[in-house]
Amino acid sequence: MAEQNIEDIGKEKLAQIAKSGAYVGARQELVTDGVYVAFGYDVANSLCIEQESGLVIIDVLTDAVAAKHVCKEFQKLCKDKPIQSIIITHNHADHLLGIDGFLSDQPNSSEIVLYAHQGILSALNRTFVTCGGVMQPRNARQFGMIMEANLPRSLVESKQWYLNSGIGPFLRSGHYHSDNKSHLNADPRHSLVDLNRFVLIEKDITIVDKKSGEKIDILCSPGETDDQVVHNSVFVII
Repeated sequence: MAEQNIEDIGKEKLAQIAKSGAYVGARQELVTDGVYVAFGYDVANSLCIEQESGLVIIDVLTDAVAAKHVCKEFQKLCKDKPIQSIIITHNHADHLLGIDGFLSDQPNSSEIVLYAHQGILSALNRTFVTCGGVMQPRNARQFGMIMEANLPRSLVESKQWYLNSGIGPFLRSGHYHSDNKSHLNADPRHSLVDLNRFVLIEKDITIVDKKSGEKIDILCSPGETDDQVVHNSVFVII
């Protein structure tokens, strides 16, 4: 058998993976009564907890374009209830930078309460300022942001491909897949609100729904990051 260039073999294998469409696409699913998860829009999930007064959102994706779509879908599922609060579990971009998608079209935007661990401020400074020049190229490689460039041009132009990172599309701001064949191409848009808006948690707290009295505990629980928080709404760590 004639020898093949290793780069050509790599491109062929990548094309086979991309064509397989192994991931089933972006959607929302009911986890349990009043709890919905959106996945496939990003490399992280977003969670919605429906309470009598409104919605509690857990994490907001990377890109505000995809986040805005997810927000609309959550509100459709919950009879257009307003968002009451947003909990950011830790400082990584895929859990935080889509926040404007959950705020910009909300009539009560200025009243939505934002929660995060107090360590998020120093963590963001370290990630985006102190170590930004190292972290960003590393993340581009880790999450597949440069993989499209290695696909055959004809395959990319045909749109008959679907790269993913297992739980959702590979990290490519401004683009998400609503299914395996259709694409939404939008201007990449990251967002970060005034950090002074956040209620910064230094110890475990409980938030209470004004109408029903239903409680959600937010627990400080260092794990993937030092500033990680978890919640007990469905008794899982996210």
